[in-house]
Amino acid sequence: MKAIVVKAFPGVPDGEVHVHDFKLRDVVEGKLAGVAIAQGWAVPEGADIPDDLSGFEASDVEALKKISQSVVDAQAKADTDIAAIAQLVADAQQAADTKIAEIVSDSKAKADAEIESINQLVADTRAAADAEIAEIAKEVVAAKERGNTTGDSGADKDTSRKETASTETAGKTGTKEK
Repeated sequence: MKAIVVKAFPGVPDGEVHVHDFKLRDVVEGKLAGVAIAQGWAVPEGADIPDDLSGFEASDVEALKKISQSVVDAQAKADTDIAAIAQLVADAQQAADTKIAEIVSDSKAKADAEIESINQLVADTRAAADAEIAEIAKEVVAAKERGNTTGDSGADKDTSRKETASTETAGKTGTKEK
């Protein structure tokens, strides 16, 4: 598709990357021609166009300058807003990192204190158990010593008494029968 420009405008021709300023009576092609016709900047090739288009040119150039300046201003404002948002994000990230570091530090300190408390409890329990074992060992040794000294003599006395009683009973019983 081809079109003839009736109002000057900037545009990028198909297949190119740089903007061209199209002037009155320039020919545009492809998708750009379709857009220019839709916007009223051009008419299809072969259409009747007036001979005097100079009035369109002056007003359109001013309008394009205003539009271009508005675009530049909007881009500058967008860049400023983006920079402000990026700074807010950076500040929020720094604050979050600081808070996370504080939480981790506090949690580590609490965990270390709990571990130390548990270790102390284990040490105290071991010490109490060792003291109890030592006490039991002393009692066992004392019981063995008591058992060896008085227990053997008492056991011998009891045994000899039983034997004497049995002999006496047996002797008395045997004498009566005869």
